[in-house]
Amino acid sequence: MSKHKVHYVKELYKWLGKITAYPFKYLPITPNMITSSRLFIMAYAAILIQDLTFTNKIITIFCLLLFSVFDVMDGSVARLKDQKSFWGAWLDPQTDRLGFFILFTSISYLFYTTNPLVSFLSYYCLSMFFIIKMLLIDLNNKEKFNKIKQLLPTSTTNTTSNIKTQPSFFKKLLSNIRKAVSFVVAQTLPHAHNVVIYFCIGIALNKIEETIYILSIYLTIWYIKENSRVYSLSRKADQAI
Repeated sequence: MSKHKVHYVKELYKWLGKITAYPFKYLPITPNMITSSRLFIMAYAAILIQDLTFTNKIITIFCLLLFSVFDVMDGSVARLKDQKSFWGAWLDPQTDRLGFFILFTSISYLFYTTNPLVSFLSYYCLSMFFIIKMLLIDLNNKEKFNKIKQLLPTSTTNTTSNIKTQPSFFKKLLSNIRKAVSFVVAQTLPHAHNVVIYFCIGIALNKIEETIYILSIYLTIWYIKENSRVYSLSRKADQAI
C-alpha cells in the first residue's frame, strides 16, 4: 500500500472549517454564498495591498486567511445543511483560480513601476501555478495517461523479500535525511493554502518582493520535479509495451 503524506496546514484549515461552519447551520446563508463571497474578500484584500499601512496590513492578512478558511468552510456548511451540489463542487475551484488571479494581478500592478521584475514574476508565478495544476489534472484524468498512472503506486510498493538486512549507520543517516527533506517539502509545497500563508508572512514583514522571488523559484523546481517524475514513469511505461 502506498503511504499518503499528511499535509498539516490543510488539516488545520479543515479543522477550522468545521469549527466555524456550525453557526452557519442556523443562518439563511447557503454554501454557494460563502464560496462566492471569497472573491469579494480577495478583491478587497487586493485593493488594500496597494497601500499597506499598518491597519491595512492587518485587514489584508485577515482577508487572505478568511479566503482560505472559507475554502473549506463552504464544504462543511454544505454537509451540515445537506446542501451539497454539483454547481457548488464546480464553483469551488473556479473561485480559487479567480481569487489567485486577483491577488497576483494586484501584486503585479503594485510593482509595475517600482520593480518590473517582481511585476513580471507575479504573473510568472500565477502561470506556473495553473500550469502545474493542469499537469496534475492531465495525468490523473486523461485516458491516454492511464498506463503512467498505474505505475504511480509501485514507487512506494514494498517488493523486498523477507530476509532482513541491518543497514549501516551511513545508510540510516541518509534515509533519515531523505525522510526529513520529504516531510519539509510535503508541508511547504506551494498549494493554495500555503501560498496564502507565504503572502501573509511577506505582508507582515514587508517582504512581498522576496516572497515573489522565493515562490517563483519554488514553483519552477516543483514543475521540473513533476515533469521529471512523469518522464521517468513514461520511460517505464514505454518499456512495458
